[in-house]
Amino acid sequence: MKPHMNTVLVTGINGFIGAHIASYFVQCGFYVVGIDRPADSSGVCSEYLSMTLPSIDLAPRIRSWHPSLCIHCAGPSSVGNSMLDPAADFAGSAVATYSLLDAIRREAPACRFLYLSSAAVYGNPLTLPIGEDAAVQPISPYGFHKHMCELLCLEFHRAFALSTVAVRIFSAYGPGLRRQVVADICAKLAGAGSDPILLHGTGCESRDFIHVADIVAGIQAVVDHAPFEAEIYNLATGLSVSIAALAEMLRGFVSPAREISFLGDQRSGDPLHWSANIEKLRALGFRPSKSIESGLKEYAKWFKETPEAPLP
Repeated sequence: MKPHMNTVLVTGINGFIGAHIASYFVQCGFYVVGIDRPADSSGVCSEYLSMTLPSIDLAPRIRSWHPSLCIHCAGPSSVGNSMLDPAADFAGSAVATYSLLDAIRREAPACRFLYLSSAAVYGNPLTLPIGEDAAVQPISPYGFHKHMCELLCLEFHRAFALSTVAVRIFSAYGPGLRRQVVADICAKLAGAGSDPILLHGTGCESRDFIHVADIVAGIQAVVDHAPFEAEIYNLATGLSVSIAALAEMLRGFVSPAREISFLGDQRSGDPLHWSANIEKLRALGFRPSKSIESGLKEYAKWFKETPEAPLP
């Protein structure tokens, strides 16, 4: 196969964010190669490869595709699971990322590499909003391993002149998401019965929620305007929403009659408050367009109308 001039490699294409990113680049006319673990179906792409990273079969594939851009979305996505099995999280995050970077270094050194990191690297920040220069102090294996991957991007840029960049995504949501806090609350509200639903925490915890459409817009701004010199960008809205307010909005969209109570606990690895400073990404032209109200209303409609597919 001849390499395509505009080939974009997207790992984790069956995942929530990877699927949206791949679909967007296909619509823009790029030849999108998708990689993910063996599954019955794949996201929208021009070519799909069923593969679990790391793999010895990756390097020859990259040599044949010769991508101009790699967007690395693959990797574990659960703080809780990382607490239960840190070794699996490390293998799927740091080890897989190293193998991908090294294959690109050897087989497609002109390829730009964009890594999807996480606000989990900040842990419990000392001040809000959080700028990219804030202290990195993760409180979960998931956060530690995300930071390790950022350092790998820095290593490959400085040691081998690979063009790399990382974006720290805050609390993502949108159509296609079946895990994490927004999906969990919707699932409980839509469940059978009329008893009050119980949520972890006190409700005072806060997050910077960003719709997946804005995540894609942020990725595009980075691809179009970032220097790819191992720099880091926060990808968020710059607005903070309490979990209690989030739950109340979802209650109105999903099941207004249900009551909500909080357990008052704190789960290991979960930070208390997140709000991002996004001025660095704004300088690249990024402007979030989805309000939390409109985004949650859209998500609740999708959640109620879309049967959950079996996990691969």
